[in-house]
Amino acid sequence: MAHQRRRKVLKSGTVVGNLSNGYNAGIGQLQFDLGEVPTASKLSVEVDLKGTTYTNKWDIWVYPASEKVSYGDVHYTRDVNEAFVLLNQGKKVLLNPDWKKIKGLEGKFVPVFWSPVHFPKQAGTMGMLVDPNHAMFKKFPTDLHTNWQWWDLNINSTTIIVDSLSGGQSVIQMVDNFANNRKLALAYEAKVGQGKLMLVSIDLAQKLDERFVAKQLLISTLDYMNSNQFNPTAIQNPEQIKALMIKTDKEQLKTDPKSIY
Repeated sequence: MAHQRRRKVLKSGTVVGNLSNGYNAGIGQLQFDLGEVPTASKLSVEVDLKGTTYTNKWDIWVYPASEKVSYGDVHYTRDVNEAFVLLNQGKKVLLNPDWKKIKGLEGKFVPVFWSPVHFPKQAGTMGMLVDPNHAMFKKFPTDLHTNWQWWDLNINSTTIIVDSLSGGQSVIQMVDNFANNRKLALAYEAKVGQGKLMLVSIDLAQKLDERFVAKQLLISTLDYMNSNQFNPTAIQNPEQIKALMIKTDKEQLKTDPKSIY
């Protein structure tokens, strides 16, 4: 088991079994205790066939069970109106609304199947674009693009259309399809008055004892917001955030997750 960057071998072993032509399954098991991994890490599991050049590799992500959610100076809320009250008081606010009740596109891990013109009710996005070196991901290792640790996060989210916002910055950006080419986000940071806002439209509230990835993203986000690196640019039209969040009864998501997938 090797670290993605340093190639340090953490664990190794040998499986003895018989291989025949065609399908082979249940040859053996590899089981290792990863409790010694001190920080959130992306690792790889590599398997090779002894005496040959045949090898295979799978990415895995390890999150220390000992890490706890610590809000520090950050005020967490799911209500946009409460968020603005706190922001007007100069507070640091993590706004994490119920993703099922806000405007936007239904979160998808998979990209557009084919043509969004001919299949308009499929997934509306083409994957993610993030900066792995952004301080928000210090405790949440990620690639520049979507990878498997984002699965649960993507399917428990609403992609927000942020074209109307002036100022601030997308931290987790979804890539739109060519038919629309909108600016989309799952996380957006901005200074609002004297307050500082992080808007995350991924579910970071439900079943965190089971959803280890969501818990780790919350830990990493809070760690960033409690640091002096959390210094977003000002937004010129903060009231527009409310317009993005509050969905009327008549407004429905334009994508149908069951139409194609």
